[in-house]
Amino acid sequence: KEKKIVSGDSDRIKKVYDYLNEVGKVNRTCGHHVHIDVSDLSFKQQKKVLIAYLVNEDVIDMMHPKSRRFGQGVGTQYCGSGIGRRHISIEQRNRSQDFLGRDRSGLDRMPTSTFGSTYDQLQEHYKSVVINACIKKIKKARNVRQLKSTGFADKYSNVCFKSNFNTIEFRQHAGSLEWKKISNWIVFLNQFVIGFGYGPSVAMKDETRENGRDRLFFRKVTQLEKSVKNRVKTYGGFEIPNAERAFEYLKSRISHFIRVLNGNSTYERAMRKVLEDRGVTFNLRGGNNEDETRH
Repeated sequence: KEKKIVSGDSDRIKKVYDYLNEVGKVNRTCGHHVHIDVSDLSFKQQKKVLIAYLVNEDVIDMMHPKSRRFGQGVGTQYCGSGIGRRHISIEQRNRSQDFLGRDRSGLDRMPTSTFGSTYDQLQEHYKSVVINACIKKIKKARNVRQLKSTGFADKYSNVCFKSNFNTIEFRQHAGSLEWKKISNWIVFLNQFVIGFGYGPSVAMKDETRENGRDRLFFRKVTQLEKSVKNRVKTYGGFEIPNAERAFEYLKSRISHFIRVLNGNSTYERAMRKVLEDRGVTFNLRGGNNEDETRH
């Protein structure tokens, strides 16, 4: 546990970014990958981190701009959150269609609208039954190779297990040279790995129950914060510097990215509907388009 990032490491990383700000620049095609040392975690513990990321992905996704969310035909090509989950949801949708067959008139059902299709994809992506199916596949795997064969590990592009480096690589953050963004994301990931790696397994019946997707969104944000902090303190035996600040910053990013979902694109309308189903309200008068460069 002592290997996890401490304040001295943070200061050294900041010096690197101070230099990069003098010589470099980024755009929306860039990503920011963070490797967290897990050489002291067993493979079973590493899988618990992946499961926890899946369970909380609806919240974690909204910490990031649109280009880093659910990239398979919904966001952009730059980030494919939940690819493993997407494969399972497709399997389930196909089984459902085979069961339903034709409508009462005997004719094949008309394809859904673009909006309806996008909305269905997002709902499937966050649906508890899909998460539970993913968890079962992850738990059965005995090594990274088996995870890959079931659609996770390197195919789950937000989280990669790098056995050659003894790290878990988190790939979701957008490219940035702003130390404020980067440092808070690193602190969050550090807490996340300690809390869910060392703590007890994510209980499917408690954290992915059938109505989990209908839980109030901001209540789940608060639950994630409390769960991570309590797990670190209980199972890590210490508190991480700047943890409070990191969560406050990430919650402000979530609020920002929800507030600017005010456009008329298919994705924005569908995402608004998904969030409205979970208690988020929108005032669409005024506002600006999503600003990925500042946030």
